Amino acid sequence: MTARELVAGVLVLGPLASGATQQPAEVVHVGPLTAAVWQGGAAPLWSVSQLGVCAEPGRGEGPLRCVWRAAPGERAVDVSLGGAGDGLLVAGGQPGVAGFVAWLDEDGAERARRTIADDLALAVRALPGTRSALVGCADGRVLAVTADGSEPRAIARHGDACRAIAVDARGELAVSGGRDGLLLVTSLAVPQREPLQITDHTGPIESIDFASDGVAFASGSRDGRVRVHDRAGRLLRSFPPLGDGVLVVRAVPGGVALDASRAWWVGLADGRVALLVERGAGEVRTVERRDTAVCALVVGRDRDGAPTVRLPRRR
Repeated sequence: MTARELVAGVLVLGPLASGATQQPAEVVHVGPLTAAVWQGGAAPLWSVSQLGVCAEPGRGEGPLRCVWRAAPGERAVDVSLGGAGDGLLVAGGQPGVAGFVAWLDEDGAERARRTIADDLALAVRALPGTRSALVGCADGRVLAVTADGSEPRAIARHGDACRAIAVDARGELAVSGGRDGLLLVTSLAVPQREPLQITDHTGPIESIDFASDGVAFASGSRDGRVRVHDRAGRLLRSFPPLGDGVLVVRAVPGGVALDASRAWWVGLADGRVALLVERGAGEVRTVERRDTAVCALVVGRDRDGAPTVRLPRRR
């Protein structure tokens, strides 16, 4: 059964294999691919490794090019689309020395950079419609950071490194996940409200994403579970165990004719890419298996408007 048959023509699996065009050594990624973002269609797909940020054509054909390199001694860790509708944000730093977030234009030129911590910045998500972002730090803090130089403000704190952040489309609610296994749900609309603590996971949390309707969010953990909660923190769904670790989870875009309310793409530590469908006890459909862990994948729409999932290329 092919991936296209597996999803019954409703979801179209984008190109998961590496493209045919091979690039010179100076532009290939170094180390694992830790994050990727894509607006879909012809927009570039940006991916991150410790080297920096690379871009590949949105249609999947053409050269991979390095658009931004980390400085000597630094590494890039995470990337987010810009909140103002253009450019990128990159989080990273030098372990045990400094963490930063940088605002880049689409050509990779730095427009602003903030040093925000004395260890790595591990996660970043732009706040919609702004030049501000939430950044997860190795010391467990979740910081609200602006490009204009204002003092970063801590909005939540985990007991261990904060590896994952998601922000709803209205910029009213943030969810962070830590290596302490905790989810913290923080109101951005009512900043004086204490974060809600969710303790359903038993291992480090690696990824969080909101459903396109904003009603629920899914979290993936090293405990091998994907759990879906509503905005008030109520557990809506716990999928069957998926092995030794869920490293990335992304919501299927809205408007898909599935006979289920929500569905999620996940990348796993054992190299699988799977589709999770909220139907019955929860369906798990493996659509691809790689030789290495899948830490980054993106979802978007193809030229016909059908949802696609893609893994970024290494070269």
